[in-house]
Amino acid sequence: MNTISQKFVINTDLAKFGEYGYVLNYLRAHKKEPFLFISIGGGLMTGLLVWVLGRKFGPIGAGASFLFVSMVLLPFAFRIWLRCRREWHKE
Repeated sequence: MNTISQKFVINTDLAKFGEYGYVLNYLRAHKKEPFLFISIGGGLMTGLLVWVLGRKFGPIGAGASFLFVSMVLLPFAFRIWLRCRREWHKE
């Protein structure tokens, strides 16, 4: 039985995954914020691209902007996660 609350939980979990939420929660559990600069840069890039592409192509341009910035930042986010995990769990 699918209730509205079950659909909401599933959608919020997907949204967290889509924006590196699980990785961020893992890193924040160590009381550190190594994604600060990548978050600020990503926000500025997304805002600028949404403004430019959204003006020209509408909602498709805005969505493409978010997708583009997410794909560009993914390798950097993955490297930060690997580096932090390696440093914080040295044995």
